[in-house]
Amino acid sequence: MNVTKTIKFYQFEPLPSLLNNGLNTIRTIDLIKNVFPKCASYDVSFDKDKYIIDIIEIGEDFIFGTCAKENDLGFTNFYQIRYKHTNKTKPYSSVSPDTQLEVYTFFYIDCTQNRMAAIQHKSITQIHNILSEGIWSLSGNRLKFFVAPERLKDVKQTIRNIKRNKKLAISFAPNAISKYNINELAKSLGGISYDSFSIEIKLSQKNTDTVEKVYDVYENDKESFNNIKLIGKSDSGFDETIDFIETLFTHCDNFDITEDTVSNYDTIKSKLSSSLHIKQ
Repeated sequence: MNVTKTIKFYQFEPLPSLLNNGLNTIRTIDLIKNVFPKCASYDVSFDKDKYIIDIIEIGEDFIFGTCAKENDLGFTNFYQIRYKHTNKTKPYSSVSPDTQLEVYTFFYIDCTQNRMAAIQHKSITQIHNILSEGIWSLSGNRLKFFVAPERLKDVKQTIRNIKRNKKLAISFAPNAISKYNINELAKSLGGISYDSFSIEIKLSQKNTDTVEKVYDVYENDKESFNNIKLIGKSDSGFDETIDFIETLFTHCDNFDITEDTVSNYDTIKSKLSSSLHIKQ
């Protein structure tokens, strides 16, 4: 099964702190080893949730691991177990004294570039804050790292990289009703009233700099938009989405996901490591 996974990029830079006072030049990898000295599991709390950082491999200039969070599935979720030989079933629950069901994602920290790549996971969206807070607490408040998503340096240039199947998905804010209105459509639909509305426009392939002009409109009138995204494919054939509001640097790559692939950490590590060679 071919599944598209999004890789997000982060800055991962040490800040002045008790263990990094600037008197001596200390490599990033050596600083991190103060909190992750060996391949093991480390408990971290962030925003009232508990996470487990599993360090899989520590190299000369990198750290590779996973970030996991318990995923409770009670009886009311309507998951069940079916015994194939008897066809009998029973409700499934993750509540167990011996095991727990988790969601998790992979991350790779390149300590030479001071950058991190992570597979985006809808249930673990704050991995940068989790790691930053985890390093701070595990070090006894002696080591601090700035970990934050990388922003697009040149949004217009990134827009130009989207070549095919371009669509604009726009959601207008309530205060834009009088400026960008659909009053005639609302009447045609029976006189509905609305607080906000969204549209999706499939762009003609003849468009060249049109989307750049749209971006200029957004830049000059940000309050009128709840959301505005350009969706399409790059020359490489990868699906890309550029969020004009968040402007995060992301990259889509094709993973041939099977149970063996997910269990093969070397494959995941190689993907994340090589993705850090992709430049904006």
